[in-house]
Amino acid sequence: MAENPTATNLQVLSWSDNTITATLPASFGVGIATIAVTAASGSDAMNVMAGLVVQPPRISLSSSSLSFAVLVGSSASGVQNITVSNSGGGSLSYSVTSNAAWLSATASGSIIAVSVNPAGLAANTYQGLITVTAAGASNSPQSVSVSMVVTGTLSPILTISSITNSGTGLQGPIAPGELFTIKGNNLGPTTGTVFSVNNGTVSGTLAGTTVTVGSIAAPVLYTSTTQINAIAPYEISGQSQVTVQVQYQGAAATQAVQVQSASPGAFTLNSAGTGAVVAANQDGTINGPNNPAAKGSYVTIYFTGGGQTNPAGVTGSVTGSVLKWLTQPITVTVGNQPATVGFDGSAPTFVDGVDQLNIQLSPNTPSGAQPIIINVGGFSSPSTVTLAVQ
Repeated sequence: MAENPTATNLQVLSWSDNTITATLPASFGVGIATIAVTAASGSDAMNVMAGLVVQPPRISLSSSSLSFAVLVGSSASGVQNITVSNSGGGSLSYSVTSNAAWLSATASGSIIAVSVNPAGLAANTYQGLITVTAAGASNSPQSVSVSMVVTGTLSPILTISSITNSGTGLQGPIAPGELFTIKGNNLGPTTGTVFSVNNGTVSGTLAGTTVTVGSIAAPVLYTSTTQINAIAPYEISGQSQVTVQVQYQGAAATQAVQVQSASPGAFTLNSAGTGAVVAANQDGTINGPNNPAAKGSYVTIYFTGGGQTNPAGVTGSVTGSVLKWLTQPITVTVGNQPATVGFDGSAPTFVDGVDQLNIQLSPNTPSGAQPIIINVGGFSSPSTVTLAVQ
């Protein structure tokens, strides 16, 4: 490597008769630098090797706990996977071990396949630990707790297949107060059960199903064997990642999700995150292809994922007569034309987390089914949702 040919005056942080502390400019990069010092009594110089600081790797696991239910006398179970990723710098090379003879963990690429073998074990609950170790990782080792329930009758295994925004139907980061949907198996009762409001709040337990987000109870709006609708607690604000856990009839499953300050998603008439938005025209009638809104008129739109409000949203609370405004800046376009936002906040009489927009359409809004995009705090809703315009 050649010397850096460009002479630059360094920023001196401190000096004394025998010590000088200075910083190299970030633009120097990597190479040999000649450091020269000039004083009234003379000058001197020396060569040093300058290099960029490389952040160490960091282990990130998709789950921190797993649960298995198996029969006495059975020989093996289904496999559950853990995804290993590097949330730091450099490269991550890891190894995995288990602390129990009945517990198996095998690493292949970024996936750790976990299984249990209850052969020879009596009916009981067994606890094991998987340890993930990576040389040089700043948070090594990391562990995953594994529970194996051995019974005379096999209990259904509870699994989570996806966690999505209840408005968009898409997987991704969740926001404080967001309504989200969990899909999977054996999540709740065979017959779907809908929440009720007690003393102005929605409970974190419904028909035996409980959901926690980052160890905080999440209000449960609906539960069935294959789907749960819940609300992300406002207390997760400021975190970057949380673990969602579902428990039902002694079984449990977890999945890690990212957190961001907003994740807007408008509700749609087909409940699939596409097509006609759930909105009311200026006269209070439902907007749709056969009942479009007039250009320049006012429209009310319902969405979720707007984030924290002022006054602050309360997890599981029903919004009363006091308006709660979103704290982050918001913009709305319909047909690529900016709409004027009159109100953005929690929808009155709904549970906190259901958000409302009152907008005035631009006179220049195109006619027909036009994409409506909501941007909160720099995060935008997908363009798959439409508003009917005359």
